[in-house]
Amino acid sequence: MKVWRKNFVRQEEFMLRRIVIVFNIIFIIITLQMATILEVYALNKTVKINSIDKAIMIDCKKVEGVSFVPLRSTIEALGWAVEYNPSNDSITCTKDNDIVVLNIGSIEACVDDQKILLDKAPVVICGMTYIQSKAIAELFGIKV
Repeated sequence: MKVWRKNFVRQEEFMLRRIVIVFNIIFIIITLQMATILEVYALNKTVKINSIDKAIMIDCKKVEGVSFVPLRSTIEALGWAVEYNPSNDSITCTKDNDIVVLNIGSIEACVDDQKILLDKAPVVICGMTYIQSKAIAELFGIKV
């Protein structure tokens, strides 16, 4: 009887290990697929704003694993005016009575004279200014 029980316990342990390995493999495959889907969406030429796809002229970029969108084309698609000041690398976005001021390379932004700290600073890539997609929601009150 003791030999039978030892063999049964070994078989149970072996099956349990196989099940754990299979679940781990499935989890890894799903995780890799989700990362690919998110990356493809971030690198697409459209930005989803308020549940509406807006076409933009320049590709979105990934910087250090974070999705960035072109500032001017994204904001102008929302009806904002964008003005760049090369003397101090500032960007002023206006719509009606709302004003948003950004500085390239700085995480500080001003929304109607109120300072807000961004997770990532706006960056210039190939002569175009890009801003973290999350910052669009924080600064302009838009679901991205």
